[in-house]
Amino acid sequence: MFLVTYWMSDWPSGNWHGDPRRRCLRASRLHYGKINMLPKVPMLKFKMPKRATVEEVSLQKFDLNKQYACTVQRNFGVEHGAKLYNEIFDDGEPIEVVWQPDTYHEAKEYLQKAGCVRVIDVGCGSALKLRDLFSGSEATTVIAIDFAASLRAARENFPAAQHIECDLSSWEEVLMTAAALQSDAPTVILCADVIEHLPDPRPALMLIRMLLETSPLNRAFISTPDRSDLRYGSKDTVPANPTHIREWTLKELSETMAAAGFFLNRAGKIRANPFDNRKTTILVECSFAPKVYSTVLARLGLSGEEGPTTVMLTTEYPGLVVSGGIGTFVANWQKSHPGSAVMTSFPVAGAVRPRNITTPWLLEDMSLIDELDTPEVLLSAIFQLLFYCPHLREIHYQDYLGIGFRIAQAKTSGLLPSSLTLVAHCHGNQHYLENACEGWGGPGVDMHSVREKISVELADGVIFPSAFLKALYETSGIAVSEKQSRIVPYRYDSINHAKVDYSGAKRLVFIGKFNAMKGFDLFCDAFDDKFCRQAKATGIEEVVLIGRGAFEESVVGSAIRNHFHLDVHTNFDHEKLVSFIRDNAADSIFVEPYRGDNFPLAVYDVVATGGILIAGRAGGIPEMFDDPKWNSCTFELTPKALQAKILEVIGWQPSFKQTLCSSLIQCIIINNRSSAKISYRGVTDQLKLTMPSCTVMIPFYNTKPSEIADLFHALNHQALSPDEVLIINDASDEESAATLKRLADLHLALPFRIIDHQANQGLAAARNTAVSHCNTDIILNADSDDVPLNDWVKSIALAFARNPDAGAAVPYLQGFEDGSEFNLYRPRGRHIYRPHGDGYVFSQTRNELGHANAGYRVATVRAMGGWGYESKAKYEDWAFYLNLIARGGKIVVIPSVTCLYRVRKNSMTRTYSEWPGQMRLYQTTGGLSRFEALQLQRLARNGNATLHVLQLEQEIAKLRNRKVVKMADRAAAILRRNPALFKIVKTAVATVFNAATFFKQRSS
Repeated sequence: MFLVTYWMSDWPSGNWHGDPRRRCLRASRLHYGKINMLPKVPMLKFKMPKRATVEEVSLQKFDLNKQYACTVQRNFGVEHGAKLYNEIFDDGEPIEVVWQPDTYHEAKEYLQKAGCVRVIDVGCGSALKLRDLFSGSEATTVIAIDFAASLRAARENFPAAQHIECDLSSWEEVLMTAAALQSDAPTVILCADVIEHLPDPRPALMLIRMLLETSPLNRAFISTPDRSDLRYGSKDTVPANPTHIREWTLKELSETMAAAGFFLNRAGKIRANPFDNRKTTILVECSFAPKVYSTVLARLGLSGEEGPTTVMLTTEYPGLVVSGGIGTFVANWQKSHPGSAVMTSFPVAGAVRPRNITTPWLLEDMSLIDELDTPEVLLSAIFQLLFYCPHLREIHYQDYLGIGFRIAQAKTSGLLPSSLTLVAHCHGNQHYLENACEGWGGPGVDMHSVREKISVELADGVIFPSAFLKALYETSGIAVSEKQSRIVPYRYDSINHAKVDYSGAKRLVFIGKFNAMKGFDLFCDAFDDKFCRQAKATGIEEVVLIGRGAFEESVVGSAIRNHFHLDVHTNFDHEKLVSFIRDNAADSIFVEPYRGDNFPLAVYDVVATGGILIAGRAGGIPEMFDDPKWNSCTFELTPKALQAKILEVIGWQPSFKQTLCSSLIQCIIINNRSSAKISYRGVTDQLKLTMPSCTVMIPFYNTKPSEIADLFHALNHQALSPDEVLIINDASDEESAATLKRLADLHLALPFRIIDHQANQGLAAARNTAVSHCNTDIILNADSDDVPLNDWVKSIALAFARNPDAGAAVPYLQGFEDGSEFNLYRPRGRHIYRPHGDGYVFSQTRNELGHANAGYRVATVRAMGGWGYESKAKYEDWAFYLNLIARGGKIVVIPSVTCLYRVRKNSMTRTYSEWPGQMRLYQTTGGLSRFEALQLQRLARNGNATLHVLQLEQEIAKLRNRKVVKMADRAAAILRRNPALFKIVKTAVATVFNAATFFKQRSS
C-alpha cells in the first residue's frame, strides 16, 4: 500500500521542523491504491495527544428549523459541490498522526460526568484512540463499528472491545446493527471523521439517532472537517480530498443535524490533529429529545414521538382529491390501523390535511427534483420516510397504475431492508378495467400494465378483496403464489344502525360513473316506454342519477323524461352520497348495474346506510355478502333482467326489506372482524445471503487512455472488490494494445487478465469470450469508457444474492457528455436511464429492459448461448434481454444510479445504422419462431408509429387550449381579415428585427 500526501505548502500550519515523517501528515485519509509511488514511512508507537479545548459557537446563529436541510436534493445541507463517488481506503493502518483526538476526549469527559457505561464508535478505524482512552475499565462496554477492512485492524489493536461489521451506507446493515445495540444503558456514541466519506449519510445518522433515543443521558459526538477552513474558490468546487464526498461548514452541519431530528447540545471547533495550530474541524454534541423529534415529524405531517410503523401509498383520499373506491378503502384502512400514516402521490395543503397524512412534498424539496414519474417520486420519499421513521415495518400500496413498483424493486434488489414488509392491495389493474368495460385500453396501458404486474409479483403480500379478482389476475398471467396472496374483503366502518321505516318505492336511483363500466348504458336502455308505464303504475315518480364524469343528456332516453321527474347529481362527494342515501332509503330502490367490478364500496354505501340495492351479477359483487338473501338483490346484466328485478323489488314488503337489510349489515360486520385479524408481518422471507463470486469484463477496442484509466480507478474503489477483471482486447491497434497493458499494470490494483482477439469480432463476441474464460458465479460488464460508482459491484452482487433465480441485475445508468466533469453531484438536469426489467412486448420498440453495464449469472448466459455474435449491429444488449425474458428469465432492476455512461458523438447508438439493429432484435429473440418474432417486431413498430401520431395530436390539442396560443390565433385571425393592419404589423416586426441584428453585430 502506498500513500498520497499533501506537500508542505498545502498544510495550513506549516510547522514541519524538518522531520521527514511529517510528510505523511494527512496520509491516514488519503490511501490511493498504487498510483503515487511514495514509500510507506515507518510508524511510531501510537500515543494519544493530550486534550485541547473546544471553541464553542452559539447555536442561536443558526436556523435549526430548516425542513429540507437533510435531503438528497439539498445535498444534505451542503451549499457547495459534492462528488458521486470517492476513493475507498482501509482506515485500519496505524499512523503517527492522530486525527480528531479531541472528539474522543470530549466523549470520555462526558462519559465520566454522566456515568455512562457504554461507548460505541461508529466508524472506529484502527480503534487505537478508542483503546487508549476507554480500555481498562470493566464497568464500560466498548463497541467498535466499521466495514470489514478497517475492522480487521480494530480487532488486532483492541481485542477486548466488541466488534460489529457494518456498511454505514446500507439501510439493511444499519437497522440490524441498531436492533442489536439498542439498550437503556447510558451510552456515548462517537462518529469522528466519517460522514464526509459517505455518499448518503442518512443511514449512519439514523443509526446514531436510534442509539440515542433509548436514554436521555445518551450523547453523540460527531466531528468532520470544516469546509470554510479549506480555502475553496467556486461554489461548485468539490472536496480536494479524494476520499471525501462532501464537506460541511459548522452552520451547515448544525442545521442538517437539527433537520435530521437531533437535539443539539452544543457545537464548536476543534483541532484536526496535534499539528493543527488553527481549529479546522467541526464538533457537534447531540442527544435525542422526544419533543424536538415530534416537532420534526409534525413538519412532515406525522404525529407521535417515533413516527408510524405502517404507511399506505395512494393516489386517492376522500376530501383531498376527487376520490372513488380506492380513496374510501384507504380512509377506512387508516381508521382500522391506529398510528398508521398515509402518503399521497399529490401535494396536500396544510389547512385541509388530516392527521398522519404526508406527501413527498413534505418530505423532500420537490422544486429541486427533475420531472419524475409517480413511482420514482414515491421511492425517493420512502427512503426519506425510513430515515425519519426507522421503526417503519410495513409499506402498503395500491396496485392500480403500479405506483409501488419501484419500491418493490428496491426491496427485491436489496436497497430497502428486508425488515420491511411490502403489501400490494389489488383494486383492479388495467386488464381489470378492460374486462369491466369490455374493450381494450388506449395509449399508456402497456406501460401501466407492466408496472402493475411488477408491483404485485414482487410484493411480500398480495391482498385481493374477492376471489373473482384473484382469478382474473391469474388468468391474465400475473404470477402470485398461494403463500403470497390472501382474500380479504374491504373493511367498511360507516355503518348506520338506525332503523329505516320502509314504504312503497317511488324513486329509482342510479349510482356510479356515467360510463359503460358502471352499466350506465344498460340502465338507460332498460327504460323503454312499456317499462316506464309499468314502473309508473306501481308508484315510481322519480329517476335520480348520481355519478361522476361527463353527463350527456342525449344518452338518457326520452321515455325517462316523459314519464318521470329526472334529477342528476354530478358533484357529490362521499359524504353527500351517504347523506342522500340515508335521507331517501325508505322509499328508493338503488341500482348499480356494474360490469365486472371487483368489490365496489358503493354497494356497502347503500346497504350499510339502510338502502335497498339491486346490483349486476358480475365481477366480485356476488361474493360481497355471505348470505343467500343477497342473491335476490342481483340480476343478469341485460335490460330485460334489470326491468324484471326492479318490478320484483317494488313488490317487496317492508318486513322483508327489514330482514334483508339486517342480514346484509351483519355480513359487513363479520367481514370487518375478519379483515381486522389479518397480520401482514412475517409474510416476507428472511434470507440467509451468500454473496456470489464475481468477475468484471471489459470489452476493449482502441479506447482513449484517459477513459480506460478512469474505469480502472473506479474499479479500484469498489465497496466490494471483484475477484478478477477480464479485459477482452478486440483486435485494437498495436499502440492501443500496448497502452492498455501498461495502464493495467500501473493502475489496476485488482487481479486481471488481458485476452486478445486476433481479429475484431464486435462487442457481443468480446462478451462471449469473457464468459467462456470466467471462473465466478456472476460476471459484470463495464464498457471501457464508462465509470462505475462505489456501489456498482456490491449492489449487483447483493441483487443476485437476494434473487437466486435471476439471470441479470441492472442498475440505473446516468449519462454525462464526453469531456465534461462526471464526478459531480447535480440534483437536476441529469439524464438517467431507468429500465423496467419486464415486458416482452412492451420492450419491442423501446428498450425498457436494461443496458450494458449490468451483471449476469454466468450459468444463465452460457445456457442461452451468450450474446448473438453473428452481427456487429447495435442493440446487442437489448436483444440479449429480450431473449432472456422470452425464455422465462428474470431481470432484477436496482433502482439507483451506480454507473455513469459516457455520451460520445461517435458512439454506436448515434453512428450505427438503425435498420440492422432492429433486424437483430427479432433474429436473436427466443420463445417464438423466427418468422413470428419478425411479425411481432413489425406489428409493434407499426403500432408505435400510430401511437406517436395520436400522442402528437393530443399534444397539439393541449397547445391549442393554452391561453397564449389562443390569443395568438385570435390575433392572426384579425390580421388575416385586415390586410392593411397586417402590412403595418409586418413592417414593425421587420424594423425591430433589423435593429436587434444591428446592435448584436455592433456588440460582437
